[in-house]
Amino acid sequence: HATGGHTSVVNVVAVRIGQAGCSGPQLSLLLAESRLDPAAALGSIGHGPGPMPGPVNFRGVRIGIPICEDIWGPEPAECIAETGGEILLVPNGSPYRRGVVDQRLSVAVGRVKDTGLPLVYLNQTGGQDELVFEGASFVLNGDGSLAAQLPAFAEAIVTTHWTRKADGWHCAPAKIAPLEPQDKSDYTACMLGLRDYVGKNGFPGVVLGLSGGVDSALVAAIG
Repeated sequence: HATGGHTSVVNVVAVRIGQAGCSGPQLSLLLAESRLDPAAALGSIGHGPGPMPGPVNFRGVRIGIPICEDIWGPEPAECIAETGGEILLVPNGSPYRRGVVDQRLSVAVGRVKDTGLPLVYLNQTGGQDELVFEGASFVLNGDGSLAAQLPAFAEAIVTTHWTRKADGWHCAPAKIAPLEPQDKSDYTACMLGLRDYVGKNGFPGVVLGLSGGVDSALVAAIG
């Protein structure tokens, strides 16, 4: 997507299906979490709730695409499962706050337990005005086990490999990126938010007013 002379990639999922010379059909999902150009997020569209979602049939694989908070309640995911969904693919623009990574994982595990379906949670990365999106995308298999974990506060592209078995699609173990402890995550969120705010608005620099206190030292370090 190109806006204002800048190209941005946000919550991109590429799907490839084919025979790979092994026991069953093969599926590859390429996950990309990246930053959003400011013009791409402007504007709001008012709307009411639509009908419950069903899966999308992509080359013989029925993929359910509940968006962001659709998975915070059980009904959309259960509807997808009841109408033949095989994989839950969840694109998100979920901003960072303390404890949200564990909260998201808990919600996702709940939807996997409700449906028995594997779940791909793909989140945006980068700062946008007063919001910061830390990414930290992940993949859960149908048994609730963590198959892949993308890093937080960093752009990443990871290809996951899937195999259809008797009990459904399984994601092969992929890289599990370590997540930062809470205090470090807060600091990294401040740095990322400030850097993207300055960069995306095209500011040539920043003037810091420092008083010499601890708060000024922190501001100087972040800046």
